[in-house]
Amino acid sequence: MLLSGRETETWSLNNTVNFTGDTSTDNIPGDGAFADVNGNRSLRAAINEANAHQGVDVIQLAPGTYTLSLDGQFEDEGLTGDLDIREALTIRGMGATASDTVIDAAQIDRVFHVFPGVELTLQNLTIQGGEAFDGAGIFIEGTTTSTGISSAVKRKGYCPQRKHHRQ
Repeated sequence: MLLSGRETETWSLNNTVNFTGDTSTDNIPGDGAFADVNGNRSLRAAINEANAHQGVDVIQLAPGTYTLSLDGQFEDEGLTGDLDIREALTIRGMGATASDTVIDAAQIDRVFHVFPGVELTLQNLTIQGGEAFDGAGIFIEGTTTSTGISSAVKRKGYCPQRKHHRQ
């Protein structure tokens, strides 16, 4: 077999989250699949997998309310508390309207923590219930590109903040 250096690899991943609970993280981050130890395809597990993969990822959320429940502020690996975004990511609600797909932090922490240089795009979904002293909905750390919010509803607890240095 001769290789020219212009070959490409094409693969697809079923990236639709089908579990609204927040019971655990991805079982094996970086393996190209996402699920917790019980096989649940949760939003947190999908984000853990996306963080382990360089390049832009897209997570599709079926209609429903995705409630964060793993308490633990000030943790930056996406294991507890907010959803830590470390690689470029689009999260797309698949409902008819933005109100059909909800990510609710349930006042355990903010909803998203976006790390420096990372782009997060939210489409057709609602974020609510964030609780934090520095960005209850979305905390954008450092210098990063704008967070794209398209057809999104922001409810109580949404307060995007930009910080250039962690406190």
